[in-house]
Amino acid sequence: MNFQLWRSSLLIGFLSALGLQAGAMSFELRPAPHSAPARAELVMAGTVQGTELEQLKTWLIKHPEIDTILLKNSNGGNAAAGYAVGEFIREKGLNTGLIGRCVSSCSRMFLGGKKRFFTAELPPEKTMIGFHGNYGPDGQLLPQRSPILKAWLVRHFGWTEEQRERFEPLVDRWVNLPTNKGMVYFFDHNQFKTPAGASVVLCSGDEDRSQSWPSNCESLNQVTAGDMGLIND
Repeated sequence: MNFQLWRSSLLIGFLSALGLQAGAMSFELRPAPHSAPARAELVMAGTVQGTELEQLKTWLIKHPEIDTILLKNSNGGNAAAGYAVGEFIREKGLNTGLIGRCVSSCSRMFLGGKKRFFTAELPPEKTMIGFHGNYGPDGQLLPQRSPILKAWLVRHFGWTEEQRERFEPLVDRWVNLPTNKGMVYFFDHNQFKTPAGASVVLCSGDEDRSQSWPSNCESLNQVTAGDMGLIND
């Protein structure tokens, strides 16, 4: 075995020993075009494994020009990492953008952004953010954690008293969805609506996604991502 092949084999073995998988969250630096002063965006895509906070800190040390985190096609994962990254993003005053699907713990990362926005990089029907409660390994709700999650969400939304009175009941509903298959989804209300005219749907998790999803979820016509302050840019 030559040296290059031997070194590659060692590297593969080392990464495997660390438990890194193909589905782990990836990081990609993208310089923002025509920006002055120069700035950059960091794309974080895939499953939240639990190491994202330290990785994000390292990226920011190496590239202080990063001012925006773009979250791309993530079904969530490690809950603690979602909270931690969301808090860190807010602490650093970074913005967050959405490319495709970002749900569960990914949504907590997104909500940390100072400015939060949808992008048009993927079709609007595939671009969404989804929230639900905290769940055990069996996928069942951990009700004792619902008040903690609710308080965290409300704090990061930064609502006025009027917004809190209007939208807090909806947060109560989604943090208490009984299984992790349930989700409330927010789409870009300027780009996508269901046939019922809704850009927000509440899904129990029992819907057949092959049958006119998300139209077969409950339409929430009286609310948009902008109304709630989820999108603020």
